[in-house]
Amino acid sequence: RLHFDAETPDKDVIEFLSQQDRSLLLTIKGERGLILAVIPLEMPKDEMTFVSQILSEVDWKMITIKLLKPLIDGIFQFNNHYLKYPEEIREKIKTYLEKRYACEEKNRVNIDQVDFLIAHHLITDQVLTYSFLYLNTNTRSLFKVPAQKKKLYQYLIAQNKKFETNQKGRKKTLINKDLITLVENFLGTQKSNGMYLFLNRKDIKSDKEQTMKIIESYVKEDKNSFKFPMKFL
Repeated sequence: RLHFDAETPDKDVIEFLSQQDRSLLLTIKGERGLILAVIPLEMPKDEMTFVSQILSEVDWKMITIKLLKPLIDGIFQFNNHYLKYPEEIREKIKTYLEKRYACEEKNRVNIDQVDFLIAHHLITDQVLTYSFLYLNTNTRSLFKVPAQKKKLYQYLIAQNKKFETNQKGRKKTLINKDLITLVENFLGTQKSNGMYLFLNRKDIKSDKEQTMKIIESYVKEDKNSFKFPMKFL
């Protein structure tokens, strides 16, 4: 990750970002470390008009930039601090992301219909796993496959058991209600591109062997497009 302090001109930050073609998470802080904005950038070099606008409107003291994979983690990070941002900035980022990930209603993914989501991590053969049975966007579980495939399956089963017993079959989510449509549209735009693996809890429970085959096949499809850690910020 990289840090820019308040002595750095906006144009230098923009110049750096305009050269980046990998997804990044931009965290903007003000006085006393107050978070003013968190912005996931899918293709930074193409999104500089919006970033320039935000930087010109906030009195920032520190900017942190880090590689972002999977992209949905940036959407979740935006959610985690949503109510901390100045209202006007919050609405501008929300509107920007809603337009960028606009999706026809028929393609929108209802989060109530998602049980588990698996995504490629920065490091080859590692995946992040999100349980939508109890979706806490502050936490995600990291597994190396195939080395930890048994541990991954145990995690899926444990989450399912917790859902059936402790939660009485009721899903819970910590996504702000104002952002649920954004998340559902984002998933709708991503579902067919192979970047994410959607798993059904009943299929996981009924067929361990097939579940692991699907996961291992998905992991092998990762092309390490970020070239990490050979190429970093």
